[in-house]
Amino acid sequence: MEPGLGGLSGKGLEDGFLDFLTILASFESTGLRIMDLFEHSAGGRIRVPGEYAALARLYVFLEKASGDPYTSLKSLAELTPSPTVSRFLREYGEVLVSTGVTMSLVEKYLAEELEKHWARVSSLFTQLDAFYEGFLIIVLTLTVFTLLPGVSLNPAVSVAITASTGAAGYLIARRVSKAILSPEPPAMAAADLVVIGSAILALAGLQGLMLHTALALILYFFLRERVRVYQGVEAEASLLAEEAVTGLSLGVPVDATLTSGFYSSGSLPYRLLGLAMLNGFNVSVVIDALPLPPLARRLISLLTAPLEYSGLSKALAYAVSRFSRHIAQSRKRCGEKSRLYLSYAVFTALLLSFMAYLLKGFTGLPGARPGAAAPLVYSSIIGSVAVASASGGGLMVSSVKKTGLALTLGWLAYFFLTIL
Repeated sequence: MEPGLGGLSGKGLEDGFLDFLTILASFESTGLRIMDLFEHSAGGRIRVPGEYAALARLYVFLEKASGDPYTSLKSLAELTPSPTVSRFLREYGEVLVSTGVTMSLVEKYLAEELEKHWARVSSLFTQLDAFYEGFLIIVLTLTVFTLLPGVSLNPAVSVAITASTGAAGYLIARRVSKAILSPEPPAMAAADLVVIGSAILALAGLQGLMLHTALALILYFFLRERVRVYQGVEAEASLLAEEAVTGLSLGVPVDATLTSGFYSSGSLPYRLLGLAMLNGFNVSVVIDALPLPPLARRLISLLTAPLEYSGLSKALAYAVSRFSRHIAQSRKRCGEKSRLYLSYAVFTALLLSFMAYLLKGFTGLPGARPGAAAPLVYSSIIGSVAVASASGGGLMVSSVKKTGLALTLGWLAYFFLTIL
């Protein structure tokens, strides 16, 4: 989608639409409207997700020019580059001047956005299904061309193509991790890409294989504790959100539940948030400065943003709880798909090893080793396991099971093709 006025982009608006609707629901539950949310955001008194701060400033400008909220919303809808957000603003304005029951409209769009979220994840899995089919075809073809007489395809070229294809599939899989708010920072994904790309070291023989294994293990020991910390911070945020929602139904104010939970936490970011709430600071500003996982940041932002203006209504509490459960269910489904992809990786290893073994008596290059396809098979195994791991929302090198599976399969295939 093309950028709109003030640097707005349709993608940026749609990425933050679910969070924006959730915050808007809290305003609606106390009689406030989207115009109030825009005015508070434009004045810097409340944080809204993504590019909605720029959208709020644009609304305030239009409202000052026209003096009519309905006309301003209609004009804002025409200037908004996202079709979904534009339609919502247009319908909101129409409901505002007719029945005035805008809360029902917000709840309808909230339900639709949760359904769209999983639809987007499902579309990514469709791409990954196509990737695995294409990846297997590519690697099988390269194996044949590497070993078949008269073709003369350099093994280094085959391994480079395999590693590049694996990296491309991994980038698609990381979009799944992002969609389900995986706790690992995006920068950590570079570790998996390094392991995928450095599989080309297998061309150097046993020494290269040992060097690649050492690199993967070093990255594992370096990242595993950091990933556990992020997972712990995220789990604590989910627990706090559920406690806040439960406490609200019992008459306990949300700010009291959050302050108590933050202050008693063993995590430094949460203790800082607890101190900020006790001292009356704007929590949304403090959240932006803390290294929180995506889901934890989103849940805490949604729970704390409306407190100063409308408290936390039961409608919003239900929306936050529903969003948390939706992410948990999405992760469960992605985990099941990831296990299926891991079985694909094992199948790929067995199929490639068997085919290369049948063809290894031939060679496309004079003087080449009989096991010329071994580095190719090794590289394909590393790439396919890494893609399977990312499709479930995790890093390969942060999991001892997945790192061990990739290296074990790779070593077995390598020795099978070079020794037998």
